[in-house]
Amino acid sequence: MQYDPKAICPPAEAGKFNYIVVDAKEKVSKAGNPYISLKLSVNIEGYQQPRHAYAKLLTHPAMLFIMRHFCESNGLEFNGNLSASDCLGLEGVADFEVDDRGFMVVKDFVVSVESEKQNDSGIPF
Repeated sequence: MQYDPKAICPPAEAGKFNYIVVDAKEKVSKAGNPYISLKLSVNIEGYQQPRHAYAKLLTHPAMLFIMRHFCESNGLEFNGNLSASDCLGLEGVADFEVDDRGFMVVKDFVVSVESEKQNDSGIPF
């Protein structure tokens, strides 16, 4: 039997990787707070198959920074209105960590310097 050893799904890794949003759903937490659940396809160097990772865009004030960084890193306005359909197909870079169950989860979304400059002044540099 022949097989391709690089076709294996990569192990969960912490670090910064490129992602594509392949699924997004609007949900409500047990506490009654709305959020968007994202399923990401993550490309890890050295593997042919992408790995899936997850992120939650929470509306809790202490966690809005993640939603802001997601919006800014993808050219979306952080204006209080975001739907799951706005997220599908978006690509970017995120900082991932591995949770206690062995899943890759987003620690934060990486905002480029150009995005920060554009969002601060409204004028791209």
